[in-house]
Amino acid sequence: MRLLLDDLANILRPRTAVSVAAGLTSLLLFGSVASGDEVADGGSEHAVISGDLADLSDEELESRVASLVGRLDAGKGNAQLWQYSFQGAWGIGIALGTTEAVLTNDRDKRVSSIVTASKATLGSLRLGLWPNPGRLGAEPILEIPGDDRQALEARVRAGEAQLLAVDHRARSRKSWVPHASNVGINMAGFGVIAALGDLEDAAISAGVGIAFGELMLLTMPWRGEEDLAAYRRSLGNPAPVDPKPSFFLAPSHRGAVVGVRF
Repeated sequence: MRLLLDDLANILRPRTAVSVAAGLTSLLLFGSVASGDEVADGGSEHAVISGDLADLSDEELESRVASLVGRLDAGKGNAQLWQYSFQGAWGIGIALGTTEAVLTNDRDKRVSSIVTASKATLGSLRLGLWPNPGRLGAEPILEIPGDDRQALEARVRAGEAQLLAVDHRARSRKSWVPHASNVGINMAGFGVIAALGDLEDAAISAGVGIAFGELMLLTMPWRGEEDLAAYRRSLGNPAPVDPKPSFFLAPSHRGAVVGVRF
C-alpha cells in the first residue's frame, strides 16, 4: 500500500502544486461571487419589496419599520455567533498551521502545515470580505437620523434591502456553487501536499477541510428566508416561487439537443 501511495505521489510534479495553489484564490472568488454574496442596495428611491412608498401613510411606514427592526434584530445574535465562531476557528487554523510549519523538522509535515494555514487564511479572508449581513441586525435602519417623512421612507428602504440581503445569504447555502468551491479548494490543497509532501497527509487534510467547510455552509443562519416570507405575507405580497430545474428537448440543425433550465 505504501509503495502504491509513493508511486501516485511521484506522478505529481512540483509544478503541478504551483498551478493548483494558484487556483485556490480563484476558487474562493468563484464560490463567493457566483453564489451571489452581494448586499442589496437600499439607496434607490423605491423600496425593494414595497416599491413606491408615496401612497403609504406615516403610520404604515412606522409599522413596516417596526416589523423590519424586530425581524432583523431577532436573527442578529445567531448570525453574529456563526460569523465570529468560524472567523475564530479560521484564526486558530492559521496560528496552528503557521506554528507547526515553523517549528517542525519534518518536510512532509511542513508542507501539510503550510497548506493548512493557507486554506485557513482563505477561509478567514472570505468571511472578512463577505461577512454574513445578518450580523448587523437592524443597524442599517437605526443609523438613519431624523423623524420626518423622508427619514421614515429611508428606513423602510434600508430595512427591506437588509432583509433581502439576509434572505439571499441564507439561500446561498442551498446553491451548489459554494459547496463545489469548498471541495475544489480542498482538493487543490490535496494536490499540493501530494506533490510536495505525503499522500496520506494530503488525504487527511482534504477530508478534514471538506468536512469543516460543509459544517460552516450547512450551519449558516437560515432564519432570513422565513423572515422575508413572513414580511411579504404581512404586506399581501407573497414571495415568488423559485423556478425548479427542468429538462427540455429542442430541435437543432444536427437533430435535437437536450438541455436543463435552472
